Amino acid sequence: MNKILKFDICVCGYSFKDTIYELNSFPEENSNKSYDAVVSNKFGGVFNTLRALRFLNKKIKIKVLTILGKDEDGKQGLKEIKKLNINHNSIVFNNSTSTSLNIINKKKNTKTFIVRFNSKKIHNISNLEDSKWVHFMYLDNVEFINQFKKIVLNKKKDQFFSADLSRRTISKLDLSKYLNKLDFLICSTKELPSLFKSNRCNEFNQYSMQKIKTLSKKIKYIVVHNKFKSLGFIDGTLIEVKNNNLVNNRNINITGAGDTFTASLINDFITNNMIDNKSISDAHKIASKFCMGKIKI
Repeated sequence: MNKILKFDICVCGYSFKDTIYELNSFPEENSNKSYDAVVSNKFGGVFNTLRALRFLNKKIKIKVLTILGKDEDGKQGLKEIKKLNINHNSIVFNNSTSTSLNIINKKKNTKTFIVRFNSKKIHNISNLEDSKWVHFMYLDNVEFINQFKKIVLNKKKDQFFSADLSRRTISKLDLSKYLNKLDFLICSTKELPSLFKSNRCNEFNQYSMQKIKTLSKKIKYIVVHNKFKSLGFIDGTLIEVKNNNLVNNRNINITGAGDTFTASLINDFITNNMIDNKSISDAHKIASKFCMGKIKI
């Protein structure tokens, strides 16, 4: 039991060195047009959730299981994790650090990711039995399942598993046996078609609601959100929380907003051992402040 309780949470998933281009419109194919782009670099993937968790709570004991390259980017990523006071003993180093090119349309607040996975298959991964809670990012990606599926399936007694999603197109990946291991699922309405393998899932329509309700019989805690509201199935009870912190459409920070929302829910659950209307309302507030640049994470 003491081994399980050593860490409050472990965040498990891929890391990326992000190069972010903020443009007023997406580039056109075969175009030589010059774009006035704002360019920045940062670490994404698990780093988004780690930074947000540490910003929200300086005391919780966090560890991370991720893959960094044996390169300069990997060294810089490790430095950031150490600076956040997060246990890094389960980080695996191989090949080069995975990268992501993020192109953001500032006028429409939309984004396109071009991801390159440089990590080779890892066969020896540290066990996570010393973590009471394990959060998986992002469960619906084929690359995640190929690398980390054994950890998801080998859940230990008394462990709490959560996951979020990121895929917005339907794939053949069957998540059923992985979803059965979860205690808590967090996603946006944009990922519902991928989750339920149907384009009939359109926001919170009747079809989506029935699918979520059915899934809630297997997963005790589910929170699905968009920018207007969240719906939660908490131990079989449906709750609705409106987002009263809507941001305007000018120069907002959308990269990492969903991860910040998720981190807020996780932190509140760890702190108060429950999810309720206030938890979800606070998550909307934190994510909205992040989008508007009112808080730096």
